[in-house]
Amino acid sequence: MRKSAFLLTLLYFLNTPLLADTQQLLQLIDYVGVDYKGAVIEGKIVNKAEFAEMMDFAAGIAQQIDDLPEPKPLINEEDTNNKSVKVGLKQQAKTLVNWVQSKHSAQAINQLTAQMHHSIISAYEIIVVPHKQPDLKQAALLYTQNCASCHGEEGFGDGPAAKGMEPAPINFHDIERYKQRTLFGLHSTITQGVNDTAMPGYPQLSNHERWSLAFYVGGFAHTLKNVDTTNSPLLNITQLTITTPAQAETEYGAKGADVMAYLRQHPDVFYNNKSNLSFSRERLADVITAYKNKDKKKAYKYAVEAYLEG
Repeated sequence: MRKSAFLLTLLYFLNTPLLADTQQLLQLIDYVGVDYKGAVIEGKIVNKAEFAEMMDFAAGIAQQIDDLPEPKPLINEEDTNNKSVKVGLKQQAKTLVNWVQSKHSAQAINQLTAQMHHSIISAYEIIVVPHKQPDLKQAALLYTQNCASCHGEEGFGDGPAAKGMEPAPINFHDIERYKQRTLFGLHSTITQGVNDTAMPGYPQLSNHERWSLAFYVGGFAHTLKNVDTTNSPLLNITQLTITTPAQAETEYGAKGADVMAYLRQHPDVFYNNKSNLSFSRERLADVITAYKNKDKKKAYKYAVEAYLEG
């Protein structure tokens, strides 16, 4: 408890507070990237209400990005020719608004929102991983208590409370939707809820419980296979939580998709309790050294690692 309190305080002072709700911003970006395909097909509007929502969300994204503070450049800070991350994000937001207005392809919108999502997470050093191992057994119970009435006992969106809901509850077995959702995106939705739908947020659940649910429902759509995960780039908890199954398949082939499905259902691969205290002590020493050297970015990085992995 003392270690957690100390590190959380340290993280607070090392990290610049955001002026906008980045969690909600990332959720909006994720939502547009996934759901735009239900509004426009081959340059034609197929759902007017959905398209109007996409327009509103794109405008909201642009406004929230405008409200963000200026982060440090992602590239060499001494490179005066490098445009700031904030300027780049504002340009991407403007492009998103224009592309939605002109009914660009769903693939183009998805690629653009994925770029924006990763840029914000990286530039603002947002914590996108659970601080301890998700508990899938606990998640199964939480799902039954909080989710099954709408999403169904097995996640097909056919719960008794789902009748007449518009939009209908998500079918977690929808393979196309599964391919476009990150675990971090699922966690954000569970935390924030979805405006103008029957999906509420669950801030009353602990962060650990929400991450456990994200891993649990994020594994429904893919049949588990016995996969060799040796040397996989996805054997990195951050890569796993911010990468979509579609991106994993594109970058690493069919095996990449299988590895992702396996790791979503076996988060224990990432969490080993051996020598946690020793690791924390080592990282805290690194924090102090970096802070003395006035390298706040590196100090923050080490503090995050100590908190998450120690």
